[in-house]
Amino acid sequence: MTDYSAIAETETDPGAPSKSSLWKRWAKNWIAGFEGAAGAPRLMGEAIATAANGALPVLTVTASDAFDLGEGMAPVAGTAVATTAAEVVAQTYTVALFTGSVRVRATITAGGGGVATAILYKNGVSFGSSTTSSQSYDVPVVPGDVLQWRHKTNGTGTSTFSGAVARASNSYLPQSAFRKAV
Repeated sequence: MTDYSAIAETETDPGAPSKSSLWKRWAKNWIAGFEGAAGAPRLMGEAIATAANGALPVLTVTASDAFDLGEGMAPVAGTAVATTAAEVVAQTYTVALFTGSVRVRATITAGGGGVATAILYKNGVSFGSSTTSSQSYDVPVVPGDVLQWRHKTNGTGTSTFSGAVARASNSYLPQSAFRKAV
């Protein structure tokens, strides 16, 4: 770990001589701060790149089962159980930080003697539909795309939607960061 070396105010006053020792400490103190060295200023939570502050770059990904894409896909859960032939929204993803292709999966279960159907939409257009219990699609995406799972019954029984995931070859892994409450 790099040691933090304090810089005195007098070393940076107007007219103070510019010495290489000052510039070396200045350069190393950045590293010491990011490494969490004793006495070094701390990086505050507001300064960390997140999807919310728009500071994360877009990742190019390939559909795979390697990583969950929670951060950067903005998942929103909908209705898990359908009891009519009208489609209901089960899960929506708004792609923010990925380009390439992602793998979306879900499980659909029929109950009460009915037939359940799950339909995947991309930007409002049907991408795939099936009555099989486990469904998986590799979908090309760019930021701004909206992927939406919908499901329905054949008018009899129930349709239960579960296990929705979006995965790819790379992702952003969430890390804890603390910041002041007010």
